[in-house]
Amino acid sequence: MKARVMPPGCEPSSSVLLGGRVFTARPGHVLDVEPRQAAYLADRHGWIIIGHAGRSSERPASINGLPLALGFPFIDLDLGRTLIWDGQTFRDPATGEAM
Repeated sequence: MKARVMPPGCEPSSSVLLGGRVFTARPGHVLDVEPRQAAYLADRHGWIIIGHAGRSSERPASINGLPLALGFPFIDLDLGRTLIWDGQTFRDPATGEAM
């Protein structure tokens, strides 16, 4: 599972060197990165963590052994949709349909 991030909108382009890799994105563009990298980009460089992202088979039941919080967003890359945890299942927030 990855974390989806986007750079702050205050600069035309943002580049950050982290662990020998350069992360570059323009405002309005997103990157899928490892959760630790997302935390660093957010804490040190003001990038915005949008949510966790992955394939349908990677939908989490918990994070670090803790149950998911109500409203937990998951970007399902197979469906191309952001789903929201309702306490029992992931749902499409636009339709309410269980996914």
